[in-house]
Amino acid sequence: MKVTYIAAGMALLLSTIGAATVMAQAFPDIPDQDTSVVEEAAWVPSDSTVMAKVWFLFINEPQRQMKSTLVHLSKNEQDKAAATVLTTAAYLRLETLRAHGKELAELHRSIKELDKLAEEISVGKITKPEEVGKPFNDALLALARFHYGQAQRALARDDAKESGKELKATAAVLDYGFISNEGGLDADAINDLTYTRSVADSLMTGERRSSDRSHERLLARLKADIGRLAKLSREV
Repeated sequence: MKVTYIAAGMALLLSTIGAATVMAQAFPDIPDQDTSVVEEAAWVPSDSTVMAKVWFLFINEPQRQMKSTLVHLSKNEQDKAAATVLTTAAYLRLETLRAHGKELAELHRSIKELDKLAEEISVGKITKPEEVGKPFNDALLALARFHYGQAQRALARDDAKESGKELKATAAVLDYGFISNEGGLDADAINDLTYTRSVADSLMTGERRSSDRSHERLLARLKADIGRLAKLSREV
């Protein structure tokens, strides 16, 4: 059976985190389903507007789950903190369905690191928010490099809408990564991310062509930002 990216992704999330709320928001008109195992995804709509709704729901989820982990740890809610770490790992697993090569390997390494972090939190080995810095930074770096690579490839094949989505995802991950590291979100980073989002919006609405040569400069700036986030992460 051929499974689309969105169908496989939804099946993965349902089996891993039971994302019934997300499903209800993205697909308000579908019939009730047994979400314990999703083998046949024929009910998943293929309409592009629905896919866009799902994508927008997911873009900030890893970062949102990371924030929740820190809040739960600050309240000594170990089980809830471990659960949100596993949810973060689930979203990285979703992206492995599209990843290849070094990007795939980095996502897998980060997933293993997050799984280990969840276990250490659940047994009380890690109890403080400041102790999760490295695995979270590694996850953000893996996501940033993955989305950057996806955007670069989409621009190369002149896919304006897809490149816009991936640029916006790259900016979202970098934004949270810089905020999470003291001194990271400076004026240069703010300018880069603001410009990236503007270009992404123009690409997604068709106002800008993906073949625009100015995108080479944008990609160079984003690559430098990813390098700076990597440096900040090593200092944690």
